[in-house]
Amino acid sequence: MCAKLIFQKFYLFLPFLFTGCFENAINQNTKNEIPVRHHDLSYIPFDAKTDNPDFIVCDSTTISSGRNRLQYANGNSKLIDDIKSKFTYKQAYESFNGYIVIRFLVNCKSNSGRYRAQALNLDFSPSNAPSDLVEHLLKLIKSLDNWTKRSTNDLTKEYSKFINLKINNGKIQHVLL
Repeated sequence: MCAKLIFQKFYLFLPFLFTGCFENAINQNTKNEIPVRHHDLSYIPFDAKTDNPDFIVCDSTTISSGRNRLQYANGNSKLIDDIKSKFTYKQAYESFNGYIVIRFLVNCKSNSGRYRAQALNLDFSPSNAPSDLVEHLLKLIKSLDNWTKRSTNDLTKEYSKFINLKINNGKIQHVLL
């Protein structure tokens, strides 16, 4: 008799148990969804104020990181040399110590665009750098539009590129690729 009573109570409680688990599973899926488009680190949305409208992204759903597959035409050492040789130091930059991170896209036609810059402190927290410094570095990196893709398989793909410039007393200390 006791076992029968336990089973009856269990069967009454069973739908509530499954309903609670099901709702929890639904809530977990909505909280942990993987972004499908435009929410990853590689995608840079179009900004009409700063971006060239002629720069076309062929397929925004397949943008990859270009660290291994996207190269400066004459190699990394030439890229670093070009950045350092084209950099013009100004005394107004001297107060800044940190990083300027510049990211951009290279489309399926090997054209670059959608450049973005961000200043960070040495602890990687957001910072304010002299706007002239950020603009100068952004313009400098834009002028280095000589990107190649490593293999013929990559020719029709889009890539994002990050160039991290470590600034010490307003001068480029390291170029991190």
